[in-house]
Amino acid sequence: MLKVLVLMSALLFSSSAWAVFDIQAYMGKRYVEYDTVVGNEFEGLNYGAAFHFSPIPFVPVALGMAAEYVVYDEFASLGDATGYLVMPQIYAWLPIDLISVNPFVKLGYAFGALTAEGKVNNDDTKLAFKVTGSHMTAGVKWEPPLVPFLALMVQYDIGFEESSKIDVEVNGVKSVLNSGDGEEFKSTAWHIGVEFKI
Repeated sequence: MLKVLVLMSALLFSSSAWAVFDIQAYMGKRYVEYDTVVGNEFEGLNYGAAFHFSPIPFVPVALGMAAEYVVYDEFASLGDATGYLVMPQIYAWLPIDLISVNPFVKLGYAFGALTAEGKVNNDDTKLAFKVTGSHMTAGVKWEPPLVPFLALMVQYDIGFEESSKIDVEVNGVKSVLNSGDGEEFKSTAWHIGVEFKI
């Protein structure tokens, strides 16, 4: 009976949550919504990776960096749109697992860019802009009992961002718009992925 209780305790309260380093890889779908652009909703595949370091032992907070790449199906009337985000972030989790399920949150500030090209009114148009903004992420991860340093994760991310610089090229003629001409937008994403702990 005592052995059964010990085994159940090990499954319910995993000590691997105290790992010093973690590496995450994930993918999913990102959605972008502008307030002032006609046809203002866009979506695309989102790939990401993150690294975190816990500076204080047995404190469930880590500092790290995430990087993401997005391939949009279409951006306004343009196609072939791609973007990236680089995001310093704080990563915190509940230190006591319940049946190997562990909730977590992330707070970060993203720096990124997006480029797109296509036809606008029969003109060859290229668009590039840089974005910055805050991101909040919430999710859960599940640690298989027999693989204590691996976790499967699901997370939801929301970002409130603003373009800081826009470059537009029409038929080979390039113009630069000031940051005041940028647009505020919101992005959301669902991800699934894995986490490796050291």
